[in-house]
Amino acid sequence: YVIVNLNYDCIADRGFQIKILRDSTVIFTENSNKTTYTSSSTMSGRSFYDKLDSPSTTSQITYKVQAQTDSSGAVNFQDNSNPSSITLMEVLA
Repeated sequence: YVIVNLNYDCIADRGFQIKILRDSTVIFTENSNKTTYTSSSTMSGRSFYDKLDSPSTTSQITYKVQAQTDSSGAVNFQDNSNPSSITLMEVLA
């Protein structure tokens, strides 16, 4: 079970969407629920995402998050010493 806690600052009328990857495989894509902020000022916030993943392996794997901003917008992640995190939990069947 993958939980992403993402800290961000959207700079004036911008938005973003994320992907969660296991190694190079995309396991979650934020499409219709992308985070968008419309204003002339900066907005700070946190977004939470979760995904139950079944990699079926005993080998080491790596999870990561990729983000894409809307148009030419600026979004800062982990700004002002506010960390983001990825939490992994093993779930027994």
